[in-house]
Amino acid sequence: WDTSIPSLRQQIRQDFGRDIPVAVTEVNTNPNNQVPQPRFASLWWADTLGRLMSQQTEFVAFFSTEGVDTPYPLFSSRGLQATPMLRTMQLFALLQHNFIPVQMSHEPVGLYATQDSTHQTVSLLFVNKSSGTQQVNISPESGILPFTPWHSLDLTLQGYSIVVVTLHRNGGAETDSFFTNSDKTNVPALVHTVLQ
Repeated sequence: WDTSIPSLRQQIRQDFGRDIPVAVTEVNTNPNNQVPQPRFASLWWADTLGRLMSQQTEFVAFFSTEGVDTPYPLFSSRGLQATPMLRTMQLFALLQHNFIPVQMSHEPVGLYATQDSTHQTVSLLFVNKSSGTQQVNISPESGILPFTPWHSLDLTLQGYSIVVVTLHRNGGAETDSFFTNSDKTNVPALVHTVLQ
């Protein structure tokens, strides 16, 4: 995505003489019969959505919402039960509307940031793609003055987890998280925690 979307945008500018919206009209976890475990597919989906968001892709359609077992749907074909892919989508629904480009090279953790239109709320999406616990320090730069309306925060990311941290200007933070597991029948709910 990091090379194909920019190449597509360049081709569009060349052909049409201007930028036009880019959409990915069908995407799934695997193009063949090599199906990853549901937990790894949900981590892939979270990281892929983050990468598409960072490339300013205006629209992404997921295949398939329900009715199939592979590639992984949002709801199971038996009983319309939630899947790890649905939990990923639920976390993305908690992000703010405006993308913020961030630079972080902390593999195996992916980071994507958003803010609301009034700049009062910032949401950070972390995707821990490893089995190990990762420590993250969120420390906003304050510029010249020794204070800032954004508070620092230390965060522990469990292995194979997706976490949305929502920071509020002048204090307050909360997390919503999903810890993937290998259980294919009981998908854990999102966990909401108020931090400050």
